[in-house]
Amino acid sequence: MKKVPITFLVTGTFYRNGKKYKIGSCIGTRILCSEVDNPKNEMQFSSYSDVEVDDGDAEKIMTFMQDILRSTECRLQEIKDGIKLLESQGVAPTP
Repeated sequence: MKKVPITFLVTGTFYRNGKKYKIGSCIGTRILCSEVDNPKNEMQFSSYSDVEVDDGDAEKIMTFMQDILRSTECRLQEIKDGIKLLESQGVAPTP
């Protein structure tokens, strides 16, 4: 078992305090989940929570997070290049 941020779950299932949960819906920063063995037992988690997943799922999550990081870094570079281009043409940033 490995701890991961709840917002990066790949399968939507995780463990907390020895019980297995499945994500149902999200309301703002709250995530409504139900217990797998007892679906009527619902619990809310914060979107900032760390939860436990199987080792295989942790590897998938790591790959997923690395992909997001790479694409975010590329996007940030595109934004920086666009700002420089506009500044080189005399466009001033707004305060």
